[in-house]
Amino acid sequence: MKKILFIMILLCYFLFLKSNIYSRRLEQIMIELNPNEVGITFLNNDNAKGILLHHQNQNELLILEIVNQFQFRTEFSVFHNLSLNHVFVLSEMEKSKMKGHNIQVLNHAILNDMKIKNRTDMVEITFEEQTFCIATEEHANLQFCDFIYVSSSDIDFQSSEKTKLIIYDTSVSKETRLNNYNQWIDTFTIPENNYITFIWNHEGYDTVMIPK
Repeated sequence: MKKILFIMILLCYFLFLKSNIYSRRLEQIMIELNPNEVGITFLNNDNAKGILLHHQNQNELLILEIVNQFQFRTEFSVFHNLSLNHVFVLSEMEKSKMKGHNIQVLNHAILNDMKIKNRTDMVEITFEEQTFCIATEEHANLQFCDFIYVSSSDIDFQSSEKTKLIIYDTSVSKETRLNNYNQWIDTFTIPENNYITFIWNHEGYDTVMIPK
């Protein structure tokens, strides 16, 4: 009887230890990419929407929308030793909502071999001759985009033969997703309970799902 009890206690200890190690592993995320890869992590909460760009050991924050006040403290704490090289917003109006923060209004930026451009209807990120587009206006011209991120149901767009993947924000309605369905284009909706990092290079692309 004592032997059985000892085995049960030992088993419970190992299960607890494994659970504790697993939870610690999830508390701190380390994004490690090859030099020929770019990663985009989507950061959305009730106050703001943005993306983290990872490339060649650098991290750039692009804030797409501020609803109430800028707040990504919880999201940032998840990433191991996260330091930001640049913080960008899309307009002077958004910048005025972030007093005390060292930020830049994005126009055109070249970061190593990655180019970022703020157009009137989208943000364009080009790397390895492929373009990731973030639609920012209702009627965005996304015909030349390889990858598309749709952050709102208000965005009315058309994909093309060049389009490989459409990523929808959690807030985008099912109706919008159905209206833009194309069996030849991969689609992905960001789940509420996970962080998503989209990784691509000249050979292909992948998505990594990280529990919150």
